Amino acid sequence: MNIKFIVNPTSGRQMVQQNVDGVAEQLVQEGLWRNVDIFYTRARNEGYEAAFDLKEGEYDLVIAVGGDGTVHEVVNGILHGGSNIPMAIMPAGPAVCLPIFLIKYRGKQRWCWGSWPTIWPVR
Repeated sequence: MNIKFIVNPTSGRQMVQQNVDGVAEQLVQEGLWRNVDIFYTRARNEGYEAAFDLKEGEYDLVIAVGGDGTVHEVVNGILHGGSNIPMAIMPAGPAVCLPIFLIKYRGKQRWCWGSWPTIWPVR
């Protein structure tokens, strides 16, 4: 799998963000992922722009790492850019209400897997 992380390095307490490189490296070494690219945002809307610029088939999965604002930017970038790449959430913000909403109101089986703070695919 080719994976693209879009990371907000300043969201929340930055504990999850500090481990993104190590997680990605480990999963590549274990052969679970073939290629991982990590993009760190520096300003508002960079997550949107990075997701918007993706091309269909370029990646198998995009993982938003941050809070609700980061997730909002990435999901809208994917939708408006038309890449149709599946997205996952790696909760790392101060509140991260969206994944909790999806579990509570949409059902865990349909929307996400794992437990806090793992990666939660959203389709």
